Amino acid sequence: MKIMLRYAILTAIMIGLLSGSSSLKSAAAEYQPDIPFTIGNFESPSPISVSSWNYGNPSVEYNIFHNTVPDGFAGSFSATNIEEDPKLDANHRPIWTASTMSPCIDSGTGDDDPDGTPRDIGAKTAQEHAYWEYSFENQADYERWHWVSYPVLNTITYNALQASEFFKELLIVHLNSNEEPTPTYLEKIQWYNEGVGENILWYSENWFGPIESHYVSSPQGYKIKLLQNVPDTVTLIESGFNPTLPL
Repeated sequence: MKIMLRYAILTAIMIGLLSGSSSLKSAAAEYQPDIPFTIGNFESPSPISVSSWNYGNPSVEYNIFHNTVPDGFAGSFSATNIEEDPKLDANHRPIWTASTMSPCIDSGTGDDDPDGTPRDIGAKTAQEHAYWEYSFENQADYERWHWVSYPVLNTITYNALQASEFFKELLIVHLNSNEEPTPTYLEKIQWYNEGVGENILWYSENWFGPIESHYVSSPQGYKIKLLQNVPDTVTLIESGFNPTLPL
């Protein structure tokens, strides 16, 4: 069983409760030792216990929970928490290889890591890299097109640049009132590949286009049009490397 807490509001940071062993990292969030904080950890999956005895209920944010149930405590559990294997190597560093990318990478909060990217969750940081995000807000032209290029690309992990993976935040679908799948955000993506126009669009209850065969490149530019009246802001995020610089 693993419980990994990077930030726990109103307490110190506790890292890597691995099969009964634990280690403490110096607090990167505000440390208030007079506020008791407990975590129940057992060799089999079990709810954790988080309690604050003197100052109300704590808020648990920007943490990773693995092989445990993040409930059973008095407090709030934020959507910023992640429930999956943190994918750390033997030295507790986030794994980033051709086959694996740790969800800890760039998923924390607080001061940036030394390379200028968002905090990694955990006691140690991933290898030096870059970070880019684009929120679809008010940048569209009069026809609702966003013109987007990608200065940061994950050139390590296999298939990370496949269109179906790279644009996954835009390709979300939901069931409409007739229980039919329908796009939530995206109307169309267009780009040119060696002078030939290509696109991804919705057709007959599926995304149509080279979403499995096209790999995003930079400075390749893309025109992205969202549906009218999308429910909220969509943000594309890329942790990777500047393709114009050597790794």
